[in-house]
Amino acid sequence: MSQSNAPARQQRVKAIVRKLRHYPITISVTVITLAVSIPALMIPQWVRVLEQDPHAMLHGQWWRSVSPIFIQGSGLGQFFFNVLGIVLVGSAIERHYGWWRWLVVYVASGVTAILLTSLWFPLQTDSGSSAAVAGLIGALVVSMVPRGAVLSWPGMLYAVFFAVYLTVFALGGPVVAAIVGTIVIPVFLITRRRAGRHILRAGTVTVILLATAAMLIVGDAHGVGLTVGIVVSLLLRPAHTTAKGPLDAQVPVELK
Repeated sequence: MSQSNAPARQQRVKAIVRKLRHYPITISVTVITLAVSIPALMIPQWVRVLEQDPHAMLHGQWWRSVSPIFIQGSGLGQFFFNVLGIVLVGSAIERHYGWWRWLVVYVASGVTAILLTSLWFPLQTDSGSSAAVAGLIGALVVSMVPRGAVLSWPGMLYAVFFAVYLTVFALGGPVVAAIVGTIVIPVFLITRRRAGRHILRAGTVTVILLATAAMLIVGDAHGVGLTVGIVVSLLLRPAHTTAKGPLDAQVPVELK
């Protein structure tokens, strides 16, 4: 029985491998983030070596301008939330833009957010991939306008939740953010089912742009990441982008 099922299992494995080949940078950054962040959950000293520290950066520890985007120093919640964002939004963006544009957006958004917030809040230390993930979300917004690529809905749901939750968190604190974030999920799913993809896409873009403006006003790093992601992806947007993505990344992208 097991021998008869072997060819079918091999075919399934080959199909999975073929799909994964479309996401080299999403997989690579996810693996690097896991490799750096998992030890940080158990070794606090590891966080202190790699986290954003403006004072240390001024005294020659240059790696802190990049390393914070790969380490999650605030516990399991931040860890799972950011890794999920890399996977869901990252895979959608890589299918649409290709791997090298993905990498430029991710690093540029994360590093710019670190540098600017170090200037704004010179006594504050921080870590996490969320500003870099925000850059990917900014790129997702650009991919949906004006012609509107059709992207996978899990990535869009994550992007909307990310924008709403972190905006409310910055303005009203964690309790209000948790309540509003919980409401966002069913609202998105109902809109997806009843209103159609065009309204869903327009609503997603509007919510994220409003969140970007609000977070920029209060000096939140995620607003910086979103803005940089939008600007960089506009500059790097492929000249011949279709609903299936750029010509150098011919992978179907569907809202299902």
